Amino acid sequence: MTSWFQFGRRGSSVRNIQEISVHELKERLESDSSLLLIDVRTIEEYEDARVPHVKARIEYQIIARDIDLTQFPKDQPIYLICRAGRRSMVAAKELAECGFQELINIKGGMNDWIQSLYPVIKR
Repeated sequence: MTSWFQFGRRGSSVRNIQEISVHELKERLESDSSLLLIDVRTIEEYEDARVPHVKARIEYQIIARDIDLTQFPKDQPIYLICRAGRRSMVAAKELAECGFQELINIKGGMNDWIQSLYPVIKR
């Protein structure tokens, strides 16, 4: 089930952030492995286990500062994953404030991905 959230602050326009399950993410990755999936966990968490199709790792606390270094287009869908979905939602809110238009938070994060026995890359 897909959910939508609307955020806006500091007089900015309202931005929509979509939230999907790991099952929906897996289906989308099977259709298009080039999706822009960003892992916002720490380097230690990332090295322990990650989704095979992650394109970048940027910790959620600094994503608003470092996202411009990546040259990702602001109108391209960006999928965000963390351990459980909280940090990736924080990152999505920050990116919305930076003008990114299509943000997708992965509800349940790596916890649900691993529990679903989906493939991971490990250290």
